[in-house]
Amino acid sequence: MTSFKLFYFPLRGRAESIRLLFAHAGVQFTDERIPRDQWPAMKEQMPLKQVPVLEVDGKVRIAQSTAILRYLAHQFGMAGKSPLDEARVDMLGEAIQDAVMQVREWIFVMVGRTPGDKDAKFTEVVVPVLDNIGAVFEQVLKENTSGWLVGDSVTWVDLHAAEFFNKAITYGNPNSLDAFPLLKQHNQKVFDLPNISNYIASRSETPF
Repeated sequence: MTSFKLFYFPLRGRAESIRLLFAHAGVQFTDERIPRDQWPAMKEQMPLKQVPVLEVDGKVRIAQSTAILRYLAHQFGMAGKSPLDEARVDMLGEAIQDAVMQVREWIFVMVGRTPGDKDAKFTEVVVPVLDNIGAVFEQVLKENTSGWLVGDSVTWVDLHAAEFFNKAITYGNPNSLDAFPLLKQHNQKVFDLPNISNYIASRSETPF
């Protein structure tokens, strides 16, 4: 049986979508949360000198969150039911990654890497990005009437998108998705999935 260990900091951050994927699949893994003061000593052991990193069977280490998500989604049957669906899942996953990069200034303030007012930075940086990508994902959900982003079942991008938008709700403004009712409903649908709901009920609070 394949064993998995996920390396990341004690944050939701870039690793939480991966944790949600494990939770939904009902697959056990070691959630290795690295204290900040231990990271310099561990950094050189990581393939790209960054985390998240997934270790498979104690041998192979994979970096980059979307690479990890794609790999696990193929193992757990959550990558899409056809090559075309897989491509659409990947397309939306990359759109979320672009959005994450666009809100980095807010994230850095949230995790204490740079000084600043969290609420002001959210309004300045995150709100315009949400207005753009929220409208895109709202249209995707309108066209795909299953309630999922691609096809008729949950894929890794549903979890990845839900986590991104949920951070805006949790750490920014609880009304962040009010202008996008289908997206708001999708967010709730993902977090109401039984295994994910159980995981969230037991997870520790984090600053981001």
